[in-house]
Amino acid sequence: MKFVLLIVLGAGLIAQNTGSISGKIFDADTENSLGGATIRIVSINRSTGADDSGNYILQNLPIGNYELKISHIGYATQIIDDVEVEAGKEINVDIRLVSAPIIGNAVEVFTPTRRSQLLEDTPEITLVIRDIDIEQLSPGDISDAIAYLPGVSIEGGTGSGQPYDKIVSINGLPAQYSLVMMNGARVVSSHWHTGANINIIPPEVIEQIEVVKGAASAQYGSEGLGGVLNIITKRGDKNPSTLFTAYGGSRNTQYYSLLQNGNVNDDVSYCSFASWEKTDGDSIIEPTHRLGEFGYDKFTLLQSMDADISANLSTKAQMFYLSSHTSFRETEYESWLITPKIDLEYSPTQNIDFTLSGYYTQWNGEINTEKNEIAEPQIIIGYKGLKDNYLLVGGEYIYRNFTRKAVEEQDQIATGVFIQDEWSPMAKLSLLGALRYDKVENIDGVITPKLTLKYRPIEIMDFRLSVGRGFRAPTVQDLYEESYGHGDYRREGNPNLEPEYSTGVTGGMEFQPYSSLTILIDGYYTAMTDMITPVFDHTEIIIDSSETVDTTELDIYIRQNIHEATIYGGEIKICYNFFRNFILDGAFNYTHNENKMTGTSLPYYPGMTASAKLSGHEAITPWLGAGGFVGINFISNRKVWNWNNVSEEIELEDYMKLDAGLNIKFLDRYELFGTVNNILGQEIHMFEDVELLIDGIPQFTGGIRL
Repeated sequence: MKFVLLIVLGAGLIAQNTGSISGKIFDADTENSLGGATIRIVSINRSTGADDSGNYILQNLPIGNYELKISHIGYATQIIDDVEVEAGKEINVDIRLVSAPIIGNAVEVFTPTRRSQLLEDTPEITLVIRDIDIEQLSPGDISDAIAYLPGVSIEGGTGSGQPYDKIVSINGLPAQYSLVMMNGARVVSSHWHTGANINIIPPEVIEQIEVVKGAASAQYGSEGLGGVLNIITKRGDKNPSTLFTAYGGSRNTQYYSLLQNGNVNDDVSYCSFASWEKTDGDSIIEPTHRLGEFGYDKFTLLQSMDADISANLSTKAQMFYLSSHTSFRETEYESWLITPKIDLEYSPTQNIDFTLSGYYTQWNGEINTEKNEIAEPQIIIGYKGLKDNYLLVGGEYIYRNFTRKAVEEQDQIATGVFIQDEWSPMAKLSLLGALRYDKVENIDGVITPKLTLKYRPIEIMDFRLSVGRGFRAPTVQDLYEESYGHGDYRREGNPNLEPEYSTGVTGGMEFQPYSSLTILIDGYYTAMTDMITPVFDHTEIIIDSSETVDTTELDIYIRQNIHEATIYGGEIKICYNFFRNFILDGAFNYTHNENKMTGTSLPYYPGMTASAKLSGHEAITPWLGAGGFVGINFISNRKVWNWNNVSEEIELEDYMKLDAGLNIKFLDRYELFGTVNNILGQEIHMFEDVELLIDGIPQFTGGIRL
């Protein structure tokens, strides 16, 4: 009885010291209610979304005056000052938004500054793919959507890894220099030394993808010399909904997924997702030892839950699980990935935010007897009590454990501390400075600084500039690999390796002469030192196992910190809302990288990419709508190392990939969709750990979303 009384009294005290803000969102032109808007109180990092009827409510707010920031895709951001919250009262604030169809800056992003803010407010050059963009493409995997981003190259190919492997190169650096995360947790996968596989996460469960261009070590530590790709998954919603997706198509493909999100009560929401896929995989020509062995089945499960424990305390939890099977050399192999993560957020005052989080991730792959696990707890403290500043300090502890064919099980421990300050000395200028110290086991400490600015001389133009230092600590595989075979040569680790370093500059201009047109132009330059490169050391004579006179000569390559490199490039992205809900995107990127010691390229040379995509959806009648997309990607001038002789290069064949899709929606609930990929029937030449040549056969998919 006493316990119940204490709970009641505690709830009463909270109610006496807090209030609420509620209201409705309208379209300023039509006066129709507007669902899907985000209403944020920046000073205490609290936000909510408007339901389908446009209603919203922010509860359990500490007493005080607040500034509301309201954003919605397709509408200009609106700010309402001096909204006073009184104890025990609910303040009504209705909001009318003005249409601005193409303003994508209304998107909220987390990755650039490690805290949630509007895209227009971040000083970093950041590219975003939203869930609505993914839905219009109906992609079989998310690499099909990422391929339309400038300065982001997709490669794939596997000799003995997963057949659905796709890796990402950012700003012209090989994929192992791109940091790939899911909700802020590092993604691990097969062939991790060549780059993380982004295709382990199904498209239906993705809320948005954020790509930050330029070195990010000052904020995230090792890796991320080229940039960061963070995949944000869907969370719970106060408006329960269910999405069922099923499709089939070429190569005996079958796919089924179920997404359910909703709320237990006003304070607890959840999201549950499950998917299953089975396919014969891409029809390939090379590598010949994988002919007929590119099929797989894959099961994915994601569960997340968000809870507001009190006005000042909230928590987020997730569990991601993947299991897959594939055949290789007439043997079936299993792989699995598990990633639990939890975040605890506490705001004792309006000026202080504490975030305590941790995740554990483990990849197991039978093909190469591969196990890769990371455990990373971290604490971040935000302070906004200084005028025009937001200060962030944090620390992380990272435990890694790795084993693989030719790599005995080894541990690696690292710690990192960082400080970051966002400063807005005037309305037109904002600055971000970050400094980090990392200590990796058996390696000297590393200091990485970063300075970023955004300047808006006029309302329709933004300039962004970032200068930063990056590093990549040698991995367990770099340090301890033992005579791993690649044809007629062997690769060895080196326990005396030091980190690789980079100094990079990324800058650009975003120009919006009309509400329907946005132009982004940017460029980047990176100088790398102490690059880890396999270097020829000696030749070994291996006597045939039958102990005859037959022998085999093997070249032995040992990793060394000997090379320097320069990488530079530029890109342009144009987004034009030419008719109602239809948008035309165009992008062009050119990248050059060069090993200064040899005059050749780096292990991967992205060359030139150009793309264009027309997409949209239109209501034909009140109960019927139609939409779709047409997209083309042109890839040229790519090169890779010949791993049997790293002083030589292999030129990958140019290709042009044309895709198209159509979707028809009934009653805003039922949708039929179909896609055709590689309509031109061109062979697609790619590279990851080996060359991959995909047969030039168009692929068809048809399905339904309920």
